[in-house]
Amino acid sequence: IIFSTFYFAGRITFPSITRRSLFYFIRGGVLFPFGAHLSLLFSLEMKALRIPAPALLRRGISTTPGVVTGSLFAPTLQLRHGEPLPEGLLKPGRTYAEARAILTTSKLADITFSVTGHMRGLDGPGSSLDLPEFQRRLTDPNAKSLAELPSTLTVASGFTSTITIEAAEDPESIEYIASDYGINTPYRVKGKVVLNNNGRCPKGMLDAPGYVLANLFGLRGVRVTVEAIAPMALAGGMESSNVFLTSLLAVGAMLSDTPLTEADLFALAVKLENDEFAGLTGGQGHLCCLLGGAHRHVWLS
Repeated sequence: IIFSTFYFAGRITFPSITRRSLFYFIRGGVLFPFGAHLSLLFSLEMKALRIPAPALLRRGISTTPGVVTGSLFAPTLQLRHGEPLPEGLLKPGRTYAEARAILTTSKLADITFSVTGHMRGLDGPGSSLDLPEFQRRLTDPNAKSLAELPSTLTVASGFTSTITIEAAEDPESIEYIASDYGINTPYRVKGKVVLNNNGRCPKGMLDAPGYVLANLFGLRGVRVTVEAIAPMALAGGMESSNVFLTSLLAVGAMLSDTPLTEADLFALAVKLENDEFAGLTGGQGHLCCLLGGAHRHVWLS
């Protein structure tokens, strides 16, 4: 659980999808987990907006001098780091065949689905306090104010990562292409990814599309392509893997009609990257992807 204080009503572009694909989702009656936010974040041309004062108030952000408010990220999913995900954790409302039919139909109509997230640009005071081990050691269960808890000031960058989604050539596989990372021909996972004895994906983040889409959301016949990333962002340190995993979970939720809150996406992405994908992350990059702008994140648990 975290508490994020809103510092700057700046660029918020997640989930960034094309205007045509948004129209298709709405016209087709597809549940869109982030639909409640779209009227505040995007214009009709799908351009990011600076949120005016009335909209800030609707989001629970105070415009009164001296009053600090924010967003409480309290997930509905029951997750524990270091333990396997519970069976039947997610409840998809659409079969893989129905999801693939959406992608097949959209391709015929020349509709492209994509999700774009901004990478972390700066983590100021409190850098690395988001890491799970630091949170466990520094969070005082008897704290009575936010000032007593570890926190991190995070600013999203102008660098982005975009994944596009389409029907795969193999209707039984999840296909993954990421040319900037040397995956030029589709890496295919047929069926579910089998975890090793340590409960981890054998090939780490390479297995992420297969594990997220097949194991968690029950999807098949989907191709995920990571579009070109700016060379400076590729050099590392901007949490591109956080954006990738958050975007994958959003795609899985939308295609499978699985209702997840932003807090659920955040909690699941951080848990997966640390456990199933054997990484080390705390969540700043995931929050930059979800929120944009500049925030102070207070790590409650």
